[in-house]
Amino acid sequence: MTTCGYDYNTLLIFQERDGRNNEALQTLEALQKVVVAETGEETPMEELGEKEKKAMYAHYAVVLSRLGRLKEADGYYKQFLSLSNVFDRDNYLIMPYLLDRKMYDDVILMNSAREKSLRAQGDTITYHMTSIKSSLGEAYKRKGDYLTAAEYFQQLAMLKDSIKNREQKSSALELATIYETHEKDLFIQQQTADIRMRNALLIFVGCIVFLSAVFLWRTIRYNRAIRRKNEAMVGTIEDLLAYREELYQRKEENFILKAQLQAEDKPQTTPKENEDVSTTETDITIENASANMPSDKDEDNKNMLYDKSMFDRVEREIINRQLFLQPDFSREELIKIIYIPKNKFAQLFKLYARTSFSKYVNNLRLEYAVGMLKEHPYYTIDAIAKECGMSTVQTFYRLFSEKFGVTPTEFRSGLKISENECNND
Repeated sequence: MTTCGYDYNTLLIFQERDGRNNEALQTLEALQKVVVAETGEETPMEELGEKEKKAMYAHYAVVLSRLGRLKEADGYYKQFLSLSNVFDRDNYLIMPYLLDRKMYDDVILMNSAREKSLRAQGDTITYHMTSIKSSLGEAYKRKGDYLTAAEYFQQLAMLKDSIKNREQKSSALELATIYETHEKDLFIQQQTADIRMRNALLIFVGCIVFLSAVFLWRTIRYNRAIRRKNEAMVGTIEDLLAYREELYQRKEENFILKAQLQAEDKPQTTPKENEDVSTTETDITIENASANMPSDKDEDNKNMLYDKSMFDRVEREIINRQLFLQPDFSREELIKIIYIPKNKFAQLFKLYARTSFSKYVNNLRLEYAVGMLKEHPYYTIDAIAKECGMSTVQTFYRLFSEKFGVTPTEFRSGLKISENECNND
């Protein structure tokens, strides 16, 4: 009876994972028939044992909810909760139901309690703990708490690595070990890059909000004191450019550091002669790899990280080589220097620069022009416009006013006022 129940539960797990919900429901009905006596009378459910009953309730809740029979699913979930203290190692069976029903707090509460219990017992390096970490990470991710989710997924990767290192003792698993280690390194790098990207975006948005508030306040006071407004705008622009310069410097440092880390962490290449393995070993490797294949969402995240890395390289090339100072600089010229798929070009700048390519280049030219206005007070506006790559002085005036809220002439006047006040002080 126990062996048969185990076989049915194993089959149900694979059917749920593959989305074959109708087949899973038929399997559940067959499982119930196992406890029917030869006389045709149903044996009391208590004879299944508390463990088997709990597992059956969990499977019913998952399958019925995915078939849209929510009321019945919720009923089975309540029955599952009535046995929540019985063999809580099987709580992972109810997680798909809770995630589908967006009951993320219940997932967190149930798994956190089990995690605390396992830690108290010193039983932390187990596959059961991996299911707990995975469920917690997925729950926090769907709640939108990406930082906490990243921590759990990183713990999950390290936990799996510890389990594999403990179990993998024979040379027959060497190829699989190399593959798994590489995949886990990539996962950790992706999570680290994702956290850094989110932190940078949060800082950037915070600064933009702050500068927008300052700009609005300056605008309200514009008609009352144009001289004081120009002086304040000069300070604000200088602060903005100082922040952007620091941001570019940090990105450059991160780019160099990432390149060094990738060079250090690059996995060894497996000799070609070792590629000829038996069919059985290949099947085992594929099954192990398939079990760790990322979900669609993980694949999307990987693509996003690749696109962000591509944009960072493009931005670095444009800024370091000052390509934006070329009057005829265009997307075609940029593609000749560093390859970018044409179907991704506009998308990269819209997503990561929050603007079009042409506007992005013009913004760099304007920032460069601010430095020239400050460093070369005797240059004409027309000369500065040509020096920073603008086609005409009229275009330069228009774009400068749109970006900074003052004309180049007003900005230069504000610089002179600031310098005079500093000299007087």
